[in-house]
Amino acid sequence: MKRPRPSAGRQRAEAEAAAPAKTLDGVWPERVRRGCVACLVALLVATPLVPSEAVAQQGTGAILVTLWMLLLTAWMLLQAWTGQAAVRVGWTLAAVLVLLLLHSLSGLVCLAGEALPGGNLSGGNGRAALNMVWQWISFGTAFFLIRQLIWQPAAIRGLLAVLLGLAVTLSAHGVYQYFVVLPGNRAAYERDPDETLRRMGVVAPAGSPERKQLEDRLYSVEPTATFALTNSLASFLSPLLVLAAGIGLAARSRWREDRAFLAGLGLILLPGLACLLLTKSRTAFVATLSGAALLPAMRIGRLGLGVWPIVLLGVAIVGVLLGGAVVAGGLDLQVLSEALKSLLYRLEYWQATLRMIADRPWWGCGPGNFQTCYTAYKLPQSSETVADPHNFLLEIWATAGTPALLGFLAIAVAAVVEWRAAAAAASRGAEPVERPETTAIHAGAGLGLLLAYPGGWLNGYPLDWIVLPLGLLFGAATTGLLRGWIGSGPLTAGPLWAALAVLLINLLAAGGIGFPGVAQSGWVLLALALNLAGPASVWRPGRAAAMATAAGVGGLAALCIWTLYQPVLQSEAQLAQGSQWRASGRPREAAEAFAAAARSDPFSSAPWMHLAQLHHELYLRDGSPEDLRAWEQAAAEAQRRDPRSSAQSTQFGRWYLAGWLRRRDARLLDLAIESFLRAARLYPSGSMERAQLAWTLHLRGDADAAAEAAELALELDRANPHAERRLARRTLAGDPGLPGLPDLPSAEQRMRQLRTGDEPSE
Repeated sequence: MKRPRPSAGRQRAEAEAAAPAKTLDGVWPERVRRGCVACLVALLVATPLVPSEAVAQQGTGAILVTLWMLLLTAWMLLQAWTGQAAVRVGWTLAAVLVLLLLHSLSGLVCLAGEALPGGNLSGGNGRAALNMVWQWISFGTAFFLIRQLIWQPAAIRGLLAVLLGLAVTLSAHGVYQYFVVLPGNRAAYERDPDETLRRMGVVAPAGSPERKQLEDRLYSVEPTATFALTNSLASFLSPLLVLAAGIGLAARSRWREDRAFLAGLGLILLPGLACLLLTKSRTAFVATLSGAALLPAMRIGRLGLGVWPIVLLGVAIVGVLLGGAVVAGGLDLQVLSEALKSLLYRLEYWQATLRMIADRPWWGCGPGNFQTCYTAYKLPQSSETVADPHNFLLEIWATAGTPALLGFLAIAVAAVVEWRAAAAAASRGAEPVERPETTAIHAGAGLGLLLAYPGGWLNGYPLDWIVLPLGLLFGAATTGLLRGWIGSGPLTAGPLWAALAVLLINLLAAGGIGFPGVAQSGWVLLALALNLAGPASVWRPGRAAAMATAAGVGGLAALCIWTLYQPVLQSEAQLAQGSQWRASGRPREAAEAFAAAARSDPFSSAPWMHLAQLHHELYLRDGSPEDLRAWEQAAAEAQRRDPRSSAQSTQFGRWYLAGWLRRRDARLLDLAIESFLRAARLYPSGSMERAQLAWTLHLRGDADAAAEAAELALELDRANPHAERRLARRTLAGDPGLPGLPDLPSAEQRMRQLRTGDEPSE
């Protein structure tokens, strides 16, 4: 059905909202606006280039999030200063604001640790909660600014071309990793495994699960490009590849007259599909095929006789790429044979997550706190302690609660209603040939490439040097080949909705809704799709209201700097300095640096963990009561800031046990038992946690309690089908071994001895 044209009054309102401000001669405000466009694009480009999977734990998004808030402040100040403020609003924006409010409230509940009606709540990791709250606020900020600044069709096409060029860049980087970087890393490890681990800063003894996990990742052939996980790379590429295919089908009338356009599509699709195949991401494969099937349903290219040759050519190209991936060793039958096992793993994750939701239905476990909370619900047969449930709906529900999930679903409903109520992009009328935004967009793309280098370096993840030449080469080539389409090519919202559907389908079985490099694409696609249909309305506040809004946004940016940027970066720098002092044999200076880090970031447990480890080592060396008191105080402070972490409690128990073995202070043995008991309570399905508790009880002489814990440890071990995590492959802390034998007895052997009452040799 043909969509109605907007009314004349609405057309005038949109034209007035889009017109550059004439205040102050109309030059300075226009330049500032173009600068905002360039900065917006720079942040969009830089985000996938900085690994973002550790945004909750390490605050890797602090720099970019702060820049988003500063950009929002600058735009609001520009609106207020010109006296011609015009804000594009709608039901979708209202739903986004509701979601952010509910998500932030969940983070505050986690931070405060207060019980609310209907929830079984306890305090969580406040730093992780704050990091994720601000990250989601930056998502909403990006959505809002795109709606305000990238609304003209030529600007929309220009931004899409930049994003497609970025996809080509990361695809080329992934292929380079597969053929050059990864084989080199494996060769270096095989020459000297211990030296390789030392350079990586990893402690993983031979035969340990940590060594097995590291080797599995090292010998994995899947590329990651600038991401930490190969599934994140696949999640980024798959929607953009479907978007490129949809753009090509929608603009097929240009194929004969614009050969550069066809070349540009080939440049995007060929390396993109090749890299996607190398990732072996089954969820991304399914999502991409689903998106391709959606394209005709989005009224993009009905399959007439003229389209079938293109379809057959596409099938042939995909077949060639599949064959090439198989020959190169990047694709094998294991991708299909392991699919059922992968699905079963996810079902286990989802089952445990639903139990978590049932216990915390209203406010969830807190943004960024899923992994530490998950151990309390993890099934004994599950393979690993996952950082997210591999389903974006369950992740929002489990971390932020039922109201936040409803808020997220409200965005989908509001977007569909708003889009259907708006006029189609084709009814806008003629466009001017030149748009100033396209120049700013291209400048912003180059700025984003440069911004990613200091952004990654400050976060501890320096960007590979080759990304810059790849970005300049493929980014320029992509936008150059698509230049004619950017200026006057056809574009409907169909390809954008199909690409957004691909991302969401993928995230139904993969993690990433909180990863900026993955999730940002969804917010960009949603904003641009709505902009193609036009705004629902324009809010024109007076100067006083605009100034008040700008002041409020400025206050929000200041709060971001105070609670995210400053504490995270200062604390990380002081921790790095302290680690250097400690490595150089200057423990007192290290302690001062770690204490300064704790003062800089009062919500983080990391400085207190460093302090606890340092004073533990000093106590083992000197036996000083002062070091013992400082050690216990640091451990208590760390536990207070991360009370749900089973791994942290296990580490404390190992340290206390080592202290008892050295100094034979009975109180340290009691503290070790208390720590291992807490770890077992926080991780009830963990056989190793229970085994360590049993062994420590035995060392104290509690034979009955040790036998009971050993029996439960063996029962949990039998339920675990993963060989590398079985007790037979692991050893216990504080086990002196058997006389005359070079190797320590396994944890399983010790548990059998404790269960039967046989006295283990010490």
